[in-house]
Amino acid sequence: MLLSDAFDLYARRKLRDGKDSTLNQFRMSIQKFGRYLGRPATTDDLKNETVEDVMYWMKRGGDKHVHKLASPRTCNKFRDNIQALWTFLAKNGHMSTFPVINKFKEPTRIPFAWTQAQLADLFDATNRVEYSISGIPGRIWWRALCSVFYDSAERIGGVRSLEWDDVNWESGFAIVRAEGRKGGRADKAHKLHANTMILLREMRRYRPDAKRVFEWPWASTHIYSKYKKILADANLPTRRECMFHCLRKTAASHFHAVGGDATELLGHADRRTTLKYLDPTVGERPHACDLMPRPANVSVALFAPPQEIAS
Repeated sequence: MLLSDAFDLYARRKLRDGKDSTLNQFRMSIQKFGRYLGRPATTDDLKNETVEDVMYWMKRGGDKHVHKLASPRTCNKFRDNIQALWTFLAKNGHMSTFPVINKFKEPTRIPFAWTQAQLADLFDATNRVEYSISGIPGRIWWRALCSVFYDSAERIGGVRSLEWDDVNWESGFAIVRAEGRKGGRADKAHKLHANTMILLREMRRYRPDAKRVFEWPWASTHIYSKYKKILADANLPTRRECMFHCLRKTAASHFHAVGGDATELLGHADRRTTLKYLDPTVGERPHACDLMPRPANVSVALFAPPQEIAS
């Protein structure tokens, strides 16, 4: 059986409510498998050693289709997708063995969030956007988007799914429906700042007929390249971890720094997940060096550079 056909069965049974992005990730993993083999992958190719060989091939840059070396995280994501499909097939009698696929070690990185100064630069850059988006000046559209992100700490999918009917002008609350949120299980209400509400009112004035707040007339992926240009204009880094999810981490990190419950804000069930979002370098919370006494006999004067000796 072709692995693509097996995935169609898996998708019908296990991913009936899955988002298009999730389905596409699985399809891309199957395509990578086929590029490694030089032909479409089949269920007969599901062997632990073969899947690990594909991961090693990706890590060494063998997949010329992506024009770069794959990170351990990317390789492990491929492994997770293939393993999930393989496990499903084994449980349903289509495979005689279950997968035991080794993962690459992934370094644990400190979460990255914008400082207040960087946020100011970002918002300033949104004011310099000159094009319109669905009839709304881009400078207003982008500033409102970033403001809602910062107030709510939602994901990009949740923010873009926000509808005008779910914005309460009197209370200042906005409800992001479950259908637009990760997992699709629960709505979440967010109190928006007064300045954010002013921006939304201005957007509504331009498009009173719109259903969604942040309508996007172009290809869905085009929003990332547009946002990347705004970051570059703000002289901010544009690497992968600086995209929209960085705004989510920024909101959580600053909320945590002033004593807020970041776990509740992010909608996490486990505090350990939240810790992966909190940048310890932002905010006003004291660190060890701020509170601990310094040894009395240690002075920076001891390390002052010696005066130059005249020749």
